[in-house]
Amino acid sequence: MILIAHSLGCVTVAHWAHRHGQQWAHRVAGALLVAPADVERDTAPAALRGFAPVPMEPLPFRSILIGSSNDRAASAARAEHFAEEWGSDFELLEGVGHINVASGHHHWDEGRRYLRRLTAERPAMPTAPRITPSAVSQAY
Repeated sequence: MILIAHSLGCVTVAHWAHRHGQQWAHRVAGALLVAPADVERDTAPAALRGFAPVPMEPLPFRSILIGSSNDRAASAARAEHFAEEWGSDFELLEGVGHINVASGHHHWDEGRRYLRRLTAERPAMPTAPRITPSAVSQAY
């Protein structure tokens, strides 16, 4: 399974991973985290403040975090800090806002490229050892 999150969804993924990640991480191949919301910033809407504090620990799965140099929901420095704390690869896009429809992103082809990168670079899933009929008969 691949997780794709935007804004508050990125923080929600961090909370989920903090609470349940060790139990479920084996099911998550990776996460694409786009334009995270800084719920701890002074200007955060009151409705978002309940998501603070943001867990600051490595996610138990591979992730890519995409930030913007002019996102009002999280500064570039804060987005990079999230990426460092969560162990995410970090990409900073120049002047693209909150990376949503309001900032001119509709069918976000670049986002699809990040998703392909995430899925192409994921480590191969371990395969179960092959059991031959002779191995089974020898065991009994």
